[in-house]
Amino acid sequence: MKRDLKQGEEDIKFMKEEEKKTSNYFFQNNTITIAAFIIVIAALILLTIAVFSTGTEL
Repeated sequence: MKRDLKQGEEDIKFMKEEEKKTSNYFFQNNTITIAAFIIVIAALILLTIAVFSTGTEL
């Protein structure tokens, strides 16, 4: 099977390290990314608690 020469390499990393020079990543390893991750997880936990608490009768 022939390889398409127009398509580049797909080596996407999950998190970019500070010393590496790459543009194929989802998140940077810095304090803003970590703070945003904690805020999103906290919001998801609060929403899950709210859904379960309104769905049950005591």
